[in-house]
Amino acid sequence: MDSTYPRSALLSLQPTANTAVPRAPRRGRRPLGVALGAVALIGLGSIAQDKAEPPQAQIVSGAAELRYTETGYPQRWAAKSLTLSVEADLSRISPDAVGAASRAVAVWQEQAELPRVSLESEAPAEQSEDDAEVPRLDAADLVPDGKNTIGYRRLNLPGHRKDLAITVAYSDPRTGEVVEADIYVNARRDFGMLNESREVVPSCATTNSSSQCGSRYDLQSVLTHELGHFFGLGEDVADPLSTMYECTSACETHKRALTPPDQLSAAELYLAASPEEPQAGGCSVRSSRTPSPITWTLLAGFVLLVARRRSRTRA
Repeated sequence: MDSTYPRSALLSLQPTANTAVPRAPRRGRRPLGVALGAVALIGLGSIAQDKAEPPQAQIVSGAAELRYTETGYPQRWAAKSLTLSVEADLSRISPDAVGAASRAVAVWQEQAELPRVSLESEAPAEQSEDDAEVPRLDAADLVPDGKNTIGYRRLNLPGHRKDLAITVAYSDPRTGEVVEADIYVNARRDFGMLNESREVVPSCATTNSSSQCGSRYDLQSVLTHELGHFFGLGEDVADPLSTMYECTSACETHKRALTPPDQLSAAELYLAASPEEPQAGGCSVRSSRTPSPITWTLLAGFVLLVARRRSRTRA
């Protein structure tokens, strides 16, 4: 019996400083990525009839749209309920770090289409010390362990040492089913539990001021963004007001709340049909990438929202 290999997609949130202007993403649904290395073999609990390609860790960048496997399946969770563990080290940022994670999860749970998430807080190790060095995360550590985790690490991945956080999602390359996802907040960056700002300024705009919060980044905002990746969404490279925008500024807190484009992308991802659906009698299948009527309705609403937003901006 051959085991099924999951692939690991690495998505990151970048800060204002030292961030290159990204190239416009290609149109289409194929995931974009650069291989970082192989991840370990894992069985998915079912008999595999053929052997999939070796798993790869990918840096994924693109609009907050559906991501597809090469066979046309959307990459998303099939499970209806999930458990997400918050490591004790995250409380080094703030005693309310678990509360920040809980509030970030609650925002996404307002989307009825998404899996239900049960948050667990891990107890600290008996001999742990607050001044002990935070563990490092290397490429060799990108190995699935069967548990979904929010961790606190000193990122040591090539090209990601200065990122605010990353999400590593493991999925079956044949069906697109996500089988595990881990979020890592970067201990090389300064975070805090910031007071919610009344002023909403586009992320990474030149008018942003970081002096009012000591150049810290809001933990709840960052976790809300990363949870979008946890559920399967990619980056948004066009709308600096959205939660899923790929860049964030110090002191900003507006990513705590989802925007209509964020909500529509999440709904589209979990309402999208698989490429193969049995017809009457179950004797034949059709292979199609054509969106369902529900998806077309969501897309039409998204276009109208974008058009209205641009009109207000120009006015």
